[in-house]
Amino acid sequence: MNRKLNKALNQLQKAKAKYSLPHKVIAKNLYTTGNAYRDVNNYPKALKYYEASIKMLNSIYNGHPHLHTAKKLNELGNFYYHKLENFQEALKYFKEGLRMRLQIDTTPIQDLVNSFNNIAVSYYQLKNYKEAIYYEKKSLELKKTIPDIQTADIANSLLAIGCSYQKLEKYQESLSYIIKALNLFQEIVTSWETNEIFVVSEGDPTYQIVNAPEAFILTLLSFILTNYIALNCLEEGVKFFHDKYELMNQSLSSHSPQNMMEKEGLVLLTAMYKTVFLEAVERFKTQKEQKQGQEKQQETFAKIREQHKIAAEKVLKKLEEEQTKAKEAQHAKEHKGWCNILYLNKIEYDNTILNHPDILKYVSQAVGGVSNAIDVSSRIDDEILLSGDSEFIDAAILSLN
Repeated sequence: MNRKLNKALNQLQKAKAKYSLPHKVIAKNLYTTGNAYRDVNNYPKALKYYEASIKMLNSIYNGHPHLHTAKKLNELGNFYYHKLENFQEALKYFKEGLRMRLQIDTTPIQDLVNSFNNIAVSYYQLKNYKEAIYYEKKSLELKKTIPDIQTADIANSLLAIGCSYQKLEKYQESLSYIIKALNLFQEIVTSWETNEIFVVSEGDPTYQIVNAPEAFILTLLSFILTNYIALNCLEEGVKFFHDKYELMNQSLSSHSPQNMMEKEGLVLLTAMYKTVFLEAVERFKTQKEQKQGQEKQQETFAKIREQHKIAAEKVLKKLEEEQTKAKEAQHAKEHKGWCNILYLNKIEYDNTILNHPDILKYVSQAVGGVSNAIDVSSRIDDEILLSGDSEFIDAAILSLN
């Protein structure tokens, strides 16, 4: 068994033997044991001990909010976030911790800042960028009230907000926040008097940045240029990039390298700026060409669709005309057949209209066929039919409806 794990289990057994449940010392040892299991990658066991520790703390404090419990809830959220990569569950515990901290008047501001920031990065991972912005802004508001807050902390929040806005395709807002972050970071870099490190928690939008502040600024310039490109402001973006690049160049030139390794590093950094700039411009050209190609393709498809629509309308019109002609032909054929029979046979029929082909023809046209005409005429007074007056006959037909 791992030495650290074995020690943690032994201390837990001693604490249980010495103190009555529930007790703070036992709760502490439960959490320590969870850490030991975490370190040997036994996450299910670690989770079991973490939850037992928090449950005991809640029992000790009778379910009332306490800074100790809030801290452990936040740590459990970190466990879910970093080790299990279960951002939804991490968010749950981060929020529980925040609720508890907000109910305690003595909660340090930095603890609230951490809670807001943890919730923000969780929402960022869950692609809920609107909520990520809300909580990161809350974190930023509190950071500004801390007298000795590091400039990098403020800049990190500004950058995180800018990255979320970029994900929402709100490029103007993104540009505003990232430029503010850039200006703060450049203040740090150009002073050459800082030991601040720009590596933050995994999952934070700025995690990809390494310890070198200069490389961090280089990445920010790339973010900014991306926004300018998205806003179709390449010329303005190129100018902004170039001006900031020149400013950094001056800073590098005024700094006297202490040794050859540092000098080579500065030369490499300058080359990186040029590379990123050229890559960004090339990427914009490619995107522009792709967009133009897509627009041309869409235009072609639109023309084809219009042509198909026109052709389809012509075919439909032709079909409708053929259908109308077929109906008319059928009616004519039907009427002609009846009329021929009436004329040839010279028979006296009980239905008055059958004895008068011309009247039959008129009525059949009015009611849609000979069969309908025979039926309708049988319900109309013979005097009206024999009058041959179209207005009287029409009125009689309408009165039947």
